[in-house]
Amino acid sequence: MSIGAAIRLIRKRKALTLQELSARAGTDTGNLSRIERGLQGVSGELLDRLAQALGVRPSDIHLEAEGILPSAEVAADKYVMIPRLSLQVAAGNGQEPEHVEVQNTLAFRREWLRSKGLDQAHLEVYEASGDSMAPYIQNGDLLLVDVSATPPKSGEVWVLWQAAPLGVRVKRILYRENGDIIIRSDNADKMLYPDEIIPGHQGETVSTVGKVVWRGG
Repeated sequence: MSIGAAIRLIRKRKALTLQELSARAGTDTGNLSRIERGLQGVSGELLDRLAQALGVRPSDIHLEAEGILPSAEVAADKYVMIPRLSLQVAAGNGQEPEHVEVQNTLAFRREWLRSKGLDQAHLEVYEASGDSMAPYIQNGDLLLVDVSATPPKSGEVWVLWQAAPLGVRVKRILYRENGDIIIRSDNADKMLYPDEIIPGHQGETVSTVGKVVWRGG
């Protein structure tokens, strides 16, 4: 589903006319009509205004477009509710949380989970913080994490649990032929986000939380 179609669906759900939403968001009715019909894109600034006018977050519109619903009112035969935890996963240095709780749930299509070979019992949703994994993972993105996946394969993105001051982070893991482990940030600025090398000859390993199997804003 396109972003425009998602905006239209939420607008209908909120019982707002095209004219009412365009007035609230400070945009032209014709402009909004073209966006909803997929005839033109929507800027980040306008998306923020539309989300505010609809009483939702911009990320909720993206989730709606991807068919992932931040609501418990979904058909149980078609959707699986995955817990979203109060854990921010840092794309830079993180923290070791003293307490983690379930904030809410997100609904993922059963068919999609089956196609990916994922078991709902081993899935959790976290929020990413920071930009060291951009553009693959943006600040504020939600991450669907398979906590049963082990061990990491070279090139995969994982949530890691490392000793302070690093804490809980999300990074790409690679392996060298000599056994060294590379913890890499996707951000191209290597002055700020250089590779971290764990020498293989020291026998050190990376403590993993789970594999990132989906990310979305």
